Amino acid sequence: KELIQRLPKLICYECQLPLLPETPPASWKEDTSTVEMEKDIRVERLSCDHWYHYNCLEKIMSRPPFDDKKCLAPDCEESIHHNVFNIKFIRKMEQRWLKKEERRRELADIADFLT
Repeated sequence: KELIQRLPKLICYECQLPLLPETPPASWKEDTSTVEMEKDIRVERLSCDHWYHYNCLEKIMSRPPFDDKKCLAPDCEESIHHNVFNIKFIRKMEQRWLKKEERRRELADIADFLT
């Protein structure tokens, strides 16, 4: 019961927006698929008891540095641990970022060569 009362008042530490909207958006109509609706409204609690939008947590975990991410809440130094954003996910994001950086460097080298 306490959580139900507290959750609408909490903010996401990544985007600084309320975890839940004051009024349900139009996209939550009955004809919206459950998967779409869940992705829009899904919130996640970390072991430190701080809450984030699922999409915001995914953004945090997808950007470097990839190891030992810390909670963004003020005065919280706990590492982020989450069953979805496990070591396999982190290594996948790390490889994706490395490829993107490699491509950026190659394009910069080509631009330098041509000028």
